[in-house]
Amino acid sequence: MRKNWSVPLLLLLQLAVITSPFLPVYAGIGTHEGVAKESCHYCPYFISARTHVTAPQGSPANLTCGVRNLMDRKVSWIRRKDLHVLTTGNLLYTTNEKFRVLHLAGSPYWTLEMVSPTLDDAGVYECQVSTQPKIYQRFYLNVT
Repeated sequence: MRKNWSVPLLLLLQLAVITSPFLPVYAGIGTHEGVAKESCHYCPYFISARTHVTAPQGSPANLTCGVRNLMDRKVSWIRRKDLHVLTTGNLLYTTNEKFRVLHLAGSPYWTLEMVSPTLDDAGVYECQVSTQPKIYQRFYLNVT
């Protein structure tokens, strides 16, 4: 007689998701502590991302930020070392042609692409959402 394991496996999977430390969170500037998404059903929140990226000099580097419940808010990319706003929405605020923003309409993903990074481009970048207070996710770029 074959046992049906689908129901116990489904329950185990649900328990793993509910108790997961990887639930989406959002954090305000100045704090590294997040608030679980469930506390605000309509607030934007970040979805999982690869926040540590290593790229060889001269090879493209992509930092991809995922945001759900964005609604009419904007996503900006900020370079932390000089607090330069690189992009807001699909608009570029830099004359440096190495930077591009990639976003498909309806997609929750916003990618800051560096076409040919140098060692000087290594550092911390922030994906920021125009909420009050602002929420952000930090990305760390290492150029080798």
